[in-house]
Amino acid sequence: MGVMSCDRRGCSNVMCDRYSDEHGYICPACYEELVGSNTIDIAAFMKTPQPDVPPIPRIWYARVFPLGDN
Repeated sequence: MGVMSCDRRGCSNVMCDRYSDEHGYICPACYEELVGSNTIDIAAFMKTPQPDVPPIPRIWYARVFPLGDN
């Protein structure tokens, strides 16, 4: 992971470890939001500003709904 800034509009996160030749770098928070958005228009997503409220990490949901022995 390098000190590369996220290429999403308005995102100031650094330490991006995902890169696309077409779209540039994306931070973990924006990546999770992208995956959760269920969109295939990545170019449009990268032009949207990052929300003021960061997305809730998956681990929080995993604590609410833990895997169990069914």
